[in-house]
Amino acid sequence: VLAFVIVFLISEMEKHDTIKRKIAWISFIAIIAFYIYSLSLISVSFDCVYSPDTVKEISQYIKSHSTKEDAVLSGAMIWTLESNTRPFMNKTHPSGYLRKMDKDQIIQIGLEMEKENPKFIVLDGYTEKIFLENVNSIRNSLNESYLLVKEEDGSKYPVKVYELK
Repeated sequence: VLAFVIVFLISEMEKHDTIKRKIAWISFIAIIAFYIYSLSLISVSFDCVYSPDTVKEISQYIKSHSTKEDAVLSGAMIWTLESNTRPFMNKTHPSGYLRKMDKDQIIQIGLEMEKENPKFIVLDGYTEKIFLENVNSIRNSLNESYLLVKEEDGSKYPVKVYELK
């Protein structure tokens, strides 16, 4: 937007050569300043939600207690990727539901839960925000049909693994 405004102003001031040069210099300086500022935002620090140890522990547990055909319901897909299992409903990006689920999506997920319970439900911070806040049948199923089998606290969110009884 800034570049568009600058180009527009320059094109409108064809007769004012000095003003064009001043605007060009100011624009150049602004672009360089924004570039330098953006470099300060980049770091090599560990910035992931889940620590490597948490991913390793949770994924190894799921992998050792499942087959490739078993489904995992979770908000983050790192667990299915690392454990070589499939995501519940084959939804590889459930974060698309993060904003708000509509009525049809809630009904569809509830029907899928009735049809085939996933072998694991991983509460990883995102699962709660995406599924448990929207689909009551998952919370009910979690309380009635699942057992807490693994828990890790070494990340931004605690990660809890529930396995189908």
